[in-house]
This record gives sequence, structure tokens and C-alpha cells, in this order.
Amino acid sequence: MADRVFDAFVRGSWTIQSTTSHGETVQGKVTVQTDGGGNGGWSIAWDGKSGKDATWHGGFLLRGGHLSLDIFEGPSKLVHERAPEALNVPATVGATIQLTLPWTPPGSIGSSKENLAVDYDGATLRIVHTAGSSKTTHVCTRA
Repeated sequence: MADRVFDAFVRGSWTIQSTTSHGETVQGKVTVQTDGGGNGGWSIAWDGKSGKDATWHGGFLLRGGHLSLDIFEGPSKLVHERAPEALNVPATVGATIQLTLPWTPPGSIGSSKENLAVDYDGATLRIVHTAGSSKTTHVCTRA
């Protein structure tokens, strides 16, 4: 498979299962819309949640390897925090990927020692967020 630009890779519907280091699991559906120029919008509908915790909406911008995310609607704590961002994000994605990205979570100021380990095997996207000894794993597949 030829490399795809980032927008083409993320665009569409995904199922997601997120598991914390304490074993708590939540599932949902992610929808990503893109304009082909590194800009887009996203939503996550979490199963079994209600109110502001049930559906999150936001946007993203990728420029020069810097991926900035905005959370427009969702839990109040996240909406009012500084936007999360990842660095060293590739502009194109091949048939498989395996990389570690520096990550600044919502509300953090300046650099952090957190990271995202990203693996894609051609079918499943696995993102592990590490913050100290805590890990949250997000497993995504095309819906």
C-alpha cells in the first residue's frame, strides 16, 4: 500500500476501546472529518455515558509535525483546559507504523514527559498514553 497523507489515514469512522491502568474500560465510536489540508473535526460517542460525558466534539490542525487538538464539547474539565498536542506527527502514514510521540495532555502547560506509543498494523490502531507509571490504552479499528 502506498503512503497516505495524514488526513486520508484518520478520516472516517472508527470504533474505540479505552482501558486505564486500573482496568476500567469504555467503548465508543469516533468519526473524523478532514478537509485534506491538515484541518478537521472529530467526535467521539461513548457507549453507556450520558450528558456532556457521552459525546465529545472537537477539531484538529496538523502543521509541520505539530498536531493540535481542540475539545469544543465534552466534559467541562476538558473543554476549559489548554488544548492537547502531539509532536513529531508524520505527514504521511504507510501500511504500518510504529512510533513514539511527545504528548502534552489537556490542561498541561509547557513540555511534559508524557508520550503516546502509536502502532498500526494495517487493521488496528493502538495508542498507549504513558504518564509516569500510569498507562491508558486506546485500541481503534475501522467501523
